[in-house]
Amino acid sequence: MRIKVTFVLLLCAISSLFAQTATVNGKVLDKSNNSPIPFATLVIKMGDKIISGGISDEKGEFSIDKIAFGNYEFEAQFIGYTSHSGKIDVNTKI
Repeated sequence: MRIKVTFVLLLCAISSLFAQTATVNGKVLDKSNNSPIPFATLVIKMGDKIISGGISDEKGEFSIDKIAFGNYEFEAQFIGYTSHSGKIDVNTKI
């Protein structure tokens, strides 16, 4: 049985108002028991183009820096889990 990966996204830490970039932070969690999923692969895409990505740490937390303001698709993957994706809007500090 596969379990969906859920993630919590927090858009924060605008590095510069003039550069208009942000850091995307969050945590990858197992939906069934809310436990962190360490070392999940994370990708930020615009259409078919990969903009950036990263890997969650041992606590399931991640931080992807220098993302230009815009609308993106965010995807989390881990072996044995169903991939989970969603839309994110990177535009201001939340």
